[in-house]
Amino acid sequence: MLSLAKPRLCLFIIISICHQIPGELDLFGLAKVEVPLTDKLVNVMKPSKECEPSLTIYTNGQHPCKNRLIFEDNFERPFINKTKWVVEQYTPITHGPPDYEFDYEFVSYEINDNTLFIKDNKLILNPVPATSLDQVLGTLDLREGCTSFVEDQCFYQQVSGYILPPVKSARISSKFSFTYGKIEIKAKLPVGDWIYPQIQLLPRVKSNAGAKLWIAYSRGNSYYIGPNGDIGNTVLFGGLVLGFEEPARSRLTSKNKAAVPYGDDFNLYTLIWEPEKITVLFNNQTYGSYQIDTSDKRFNHFGNEFFLSIGLGVGGINDFPDNYTTNNPKPWTNTHTKQLKTFFDARDTWSSTWRKTNVQLQIDSVKIWSL
Repeated sequence: MLSLAKPRLCLFIIISICHQIPGELDLFGLAKVEVPLTDKLVNVMKPSKECEPSLTIYTNGQHPCKNRLIFEDNFERPFINKTKWVVEQYTPITHGPPDYEFDYEFVSYEINDNTLFIKDNKLILNPVPATSLDQVLGTLDLREGCTSFVEDQCFYQQVSGYILPPVKSARISSKFSFTYGKIEIKAKLPVGDWIYPQIQLLPRVKSNAGAKLWIAYSRGNSYYIGPNGDIGNTVLFGGLVLGFEEPARSRLTSKNKAAVPYGDDFNLYTLIWEPEKITVLFNNQTYGSYQIDTSDKRFNHFGNEFFLSIGLGVGGINDFPDNYTTNNPKPWTNTHTKQLKTFFDARDTWSSTWRKTNVQLQIDSVKIWSL
C-alpha cells in the first residue's frame, strides 16, 4: 500500500507507470500519446533551465523539451513492436473517396511473415510476386485485420482481365503522430524494375492526402530518362510533395544524384520539418531545402499532424511517367484500364531484375527528434 506520508515516492511510481504503459488508443487505433513511444522518458514539464520547449507538438498539444529523442525503433526485438506500429493490410488498387486518392500500386499490403519480418536487427520489407495465373484469379479477402476505411480495399474480386494484385508487399505506419521534428532513417533502398521505397510522413487527417513529406524516395530502375533527365536508382528525392501526378508531384522536392544506386548500401536519410522550411539530408549532408510561404493556403496542411509511413511500392499510375526511356520497356500505360494484367504478363522481364535481397527495403533504425 502506498503511504500518503511519502509524496516523493508516490510521484516517482506514478511517473514510472506512465512511462511504461503505451498510450491509450482511440476508436481508430491511433495513439493518444501521453508519453512518446520511445525507450527514453521525454520531459514535457514546464519550461526550466533544463527543459526549453521545442517547436514540436504532440497529439495532445504538449511541447516536448528541445532536441530530445521522442520516437525510436532499432528493431532489436524479433517481432514488430505493435505499441509503436500499425501493420497495414489493404489493396490500394481501388478508388477511395474523392478527397483521398491513392497511387494505385500493383500490390496488396498484407500482414504476412514473408513480406514483413525482422532479421539481424533489421526491418525487412520483402516483395513477393505472383508466379502463376492461378495466384491472381479469384478473390482476395483482407477483411480480418484490414486497416483501410474503404470497403473495396479490404475485399477484392477478380473479374475477367481485372486480376488480383500481382505482388504481395508490406507497409507499416507509426501510431505516433506529431507536428514538426527531425526524422532520421538509416536504410538500404530496393533495387529492381518498377519498385520504390515509401519512406514518408503522411497527414493524419485523410482530406490532406495530397500533402506528403518524402524522407527517401528513389525508383529501382537502373535508369529512367525523360524530358528532365534520368530519375532512376541513382537519383534520390526528398522534401515537400503536393499533388499526385508527375511532374507536378515532385516539383517542390529536392534531388540528389549519386554515382551508384542508393540500394548499394545502408545510408542515413534525414528530413527536418520546420514551420517555414523543409530540409533534406543524405548522410548528414544537406542536399536541398524549401522555404514555405505561410501565406499560401496550399501549404496549410504542413502545420498539421503527420505520422511516419514505411512501405514498399510496385508499379502504379503516379510513380512512373509514360514515354520514358528505361532498360526494359514499361509494360503498362498510366491510363490503361487493365494495367495489372499487362504488368503481370511481363513478369518474366521485370522479375529478372529483382535479385535476392537487393529488392528488399531494409531499415536499420528510425529516430524522431524534437526541434
